[in-house]
This record gives sequence, C-alpha cells and structure tokens, in this order.
Amino acid sequence: KETVLKVLIDGKVFKEINVPVLYPNKSSIWNVTYNFEGLTNVTVIVDANDDDWELNESNNMVREVVYVGWIYVNATVKPDKSTARLNDEINVSVILDTGNETVKDVNLALTYDYRALSFESCDSPYVKANDEWFTYPFRAVKLSGDNLNLNGTVVLANLTFKVITDKSYTVSLNLSGNLENIYGIPLKLNSTNATVVIER
Repeated sequence: KETVLKVLIDGKVFKEINVPVLYPNKSSIWNVTYNFEGLTNVTVIVDANDDDWELNESNNMVREVVYVGWIYVNATVKPDKSTARLNDEINVSVILDTGNETVKDVNLALTYDYRALSFESCDSPYVKANDEWFTYPFRAVKLSGDNLNLNGTVVLANLTFKVITDKSYTVSLNLSGNLENIYGIPLKLNSTNATVVIER
C-alpha cells in the first residue's frame, strides 16, 4: 500500500512522492533537492491525502524555517600600474582569498576593452588561459582549472597586457565567473576590480 509525501516550499507544493505506508516504529529516508538562497519555509507532510488510517494523525507534518547563504570567496584584480601609454606593458595579478574554504574548481573570466589592450601572456601554475570574444567592445581571458585545492591567499595568475592605443581611455578589468569547493558546492565570487587610465 502507498501514500503520498508532500514537500511544500513557502506554502506551495514543490514535490509529491508516492511512498510505501510504514508499519509502526519503522522509518524510511527520501531525498529531495531544492536550490534556494535566503530564508525559506519548508513543510513535509506524510500521508498527505489521509490514505492510511492512524490512531495519531497529529505527527504527520513537520515545518522548519531554513536559511541558506552563499559562501563568498574574495578576489582582487591588481594591475602593476594605474596609468599607461601606447606600447606599455601592464602586468595584472588575479589574487584569490579563499577564507576557510578549499577551492577545487575555477572557471573565471577577466574582461578588458580590446580597443585599448591586447592580451599577451599568462603565467600560472594553476589555470589555463584562453583569450576569447566577449561582447563588444570586450574580450575575456578565461581562466580555468580543476582539482586545484586552493586554500588561503593565492596568486591565481599573472597576466600581461599591452597598450595598443594612443587615445585616452579608462580601461576596466573585471573578474567574474564560477568557483566550487571540494564538496562540489558553488561559491560566490566577490571581486575587487580595477581600472587603468590610458594617457595620450
């Protein structure tokens, strides 16, 4: 014989599962996955349709308030100069501060204005770098690596750019992307980005 187990998220039915009716003093485990952030009310009702007669119907529901927050990893984009001119090289360090987390996988993108800079090289023991089109007028240096197990403050990569314009520009260097810890849990990137002023 079966009955219905209902899972409600903030009062709305999220999942209904047909489960076998249990004999007294027996238990069963059912896993349900729901991704959310912040404060959420979770309610679980067994025998939701009252399919099984019981002496005690009052123990068929449990309600919990759950809070889930992001785990943040701080990153800093650090150029070696704040101003530059035509043909100057700009060395940019991408620094991660993982806090108490161990970062396993990295998939980041550092965007820049290709009208002002060209990407020259990447020096890193951790990640591969690929220079790709982004959205006009930007390109992105994609930094990716798996099974890295980074912990603490780490210089993830040192990138070299060359100034290719003699026009006045303020170039933004913006880091975005995805990280995962050793348990496969996504981490939120909190990046301090940078600008370089190109002078005539």
